Amino acid sequence: MAQTGFDGINAVIQPASLTVPRFLPEDPLKLLKQGKFMKIPVIHGANRNEGSFIFGLMYNDFMKVNNLTNDTTFLETDCIATMLRAFHIDDPTDGVTDTISNKYFFNVDTWDMDSMYPGLEDVTGLFGMKAGTKQMADWWSRAGADAWLYSFQHRGLYTMATFFFIGSHKLPFDTGVTHADELIYLFPMPLMSLLPPKDRHVSDMMVEMWTNFAKYGNPTPPEHPSEHGVPHWPTVSQANSYLEITQTPTVKHDFSQTFDIAVQSSINSTVTTTPAPTTTPSPTTTPQAPTTTPGSTMPPPATSTEYDWHGKVDSLTSERDTFRGATAGLAVVAALAVLVVIVAVVMLRRRSPVSAGEPAKSPTGDSAL
Repeated sequence: MAQTGFDGINAVIQPASLTVPRFLPEDPLKLLKQGKFMKIPVIHGANRNEGSFIFGLMYNDFMKVNNLTNDTTFLETDCIATMLRAFHIDDPTDGVTDTISNKYFFNVDTWDMDSMYPGLEDVTGLFGMKAGTKQMADWWSRAGADAWLYSFQHRGLYTMATFFFIGSHKLPFDTGVTHADELIYLFPMPLMSLLPPKDRHVSDMMVEMWTNFAKYGNPTPPEHPSEHGVPHWPTVSQANSYLEITQTPTVKHDFSQTFDIAVQSSINSTVTTTPAPTTTPSPTTTPQAPTTTPGSTMPPPATSTEYDWHGKVDSLTSERDTFRGATAGLAVVAALAVLVVIVAVVMLRRRSPVSAGEPAKSPTGDSAL
């Protein structure tokens, strides 16, 4: 997919020359701009680290296969422009490329993958998911339809990246709250159903909101107050509102604040602070368990009672690869066996004498007298 851009997921517009009824006669972008769509309530949203999924595809299917992951010349001079072309963005003057470089890579000194990754994640998330999500919500709202917008930012025990990128496709960077991670909290997922308490709380809130939306056309209807502490979720038309979904959901404004979230997080993580003075606890002091701030995006600490789902997925991946290898080996052996049988049959037929009493055949096929 990433080798030639993302054309494979573009809409197929059916020409007027078709003799069968057409489902999509015009470009969806044109129809949306003209307001030619059903004005029904819609929830729009994107995840905190959407770009980790999109860039992950580019990394595995384009950069690795072309040996570009450690090519500092490519990373510094051509990487941004190459990504823009994948999103159908033509930039003959390098104006867009320079603007992106100044906003998302201003703190990069060494043009290597580790230094560039936060910016690469943000840029691909922006063009691949977040900007389009925001634009769709704005169009819906301007057309007079109810539109809700969310940014899912809760980082729990599980992530869909474990299934997206397995085996040799496992990524060397942290995927964060990646594409489709919110589905873990809405639907039962294989190997991901045993949610710890904090994740269960997020799941309860999301199921409540999505169920309300399906029943009442509103995720937080005033006549049905939340049983899990969810605040009122206003529509986009109300001061460009969106809901930041964490353990403690918060209503915020200006969704574009999520467009450079990986870069900002990377900068904040490198800021050094003077450590507080430490004291040696007295023998009677009871050690305190580490605390986390509500809404924190850090994953919960592993405990001995948690289900080892990472190990299970790795085990399944190994079993799959072993099965594939064994299957391929058996197929080769079976093919050779069939070939040997065919050769043996042909040789036996050539060597078998003419049966007694059966007239010999002439070269022309007639019986010889």
